[in-house]
Amino acid sequence: MPTPFTTSLREAPEGGRVLVLTGEIDMSNVERFRSALEATLRGTASATIDLTKVEYLDSSGLTSLFGCTADNELRIVASSLLARVLRVSGLTEVATVTIVD
Repeated sequence: MPTPFTTSLREAPEGGRVLVLTGEIDMSNVERFRSALEATLRGTASATIDLTKVEYLDSSGLTSLFGCTADNELRIVASSLLARVLRVSGLTEVATVTIVD
């Protein structure tokens, strides 16, 4: 059974915002994901998106992330589970991506 999709927005101790996500990001919840991204980036030009607990990211989720990179400095932290899809999609070329185990 997949982990439920959740979002949590917090302020980072060093400043800025961190959006922490869990579960799967796909067409069934991409609107919630986009809304969370928009809320995170509202009023700031940079943010950290923590995908370390995301188990699946489909093309609609990738498209949402790409949409944020044009006008914002996006830092993405992800597990090795998502490393390949982030690299192959080209997201690592337009955002700062850190892979953790």
